[in-house]
Amino acid sequence: MSNSLRGVLLFGVFNVFAGCVFCRDLHPIKPEPGTCFDSYLDVQPISLSNLAKACVERLPTKKVCHGIKLITNEIILVDCVPEGQQLEKGCYRFFNVDLTQTVICQKFLRRNKCEIIKTPENLAIEVYCDQSQSGIVMVKNLKIT
Repeated sequence: MSNSLRGVLLFGVFNVFAGCVFCRDLHPIKPEPGTCFDSYLDVQPISLSNLAKACVERLPTKKVCHGIKLITNEIILVDCVPEGQQLEKGCYRFFNVDLTQTVICQKFLRRNKCEIIKTPENLAIEVYCDQSQSGIVMVKNLKIT
């Protein structure tokens, strides 16, 4: 076997292995009205005072479309993709305030073990967080005496 063929085979095997080991299964947004996510400006430390909810809602369009209206007056279109223009899993059409359209995609942040969508205005929407691996402790009942 020649060195170039061996190199191509090793490169292919590495890509398959790396793809399986380093890949994550994304949790796409479901077009269900009332489903809400935490959103915050990613340039500030996260605190309760700068958290806002971003919820899926039916948009006032001719077709039945669902999207998320953000506090920045931008819209993430969750469904209603024009025929023949299917996007990758975890990617969505994004409309700026001036109705400029672009595509934004979810990404996984290792530091907080969450999948987020980040807008051009640095608004981060937490689509999914793995609570089982989170360093955050959830307190259900707190009694101070």
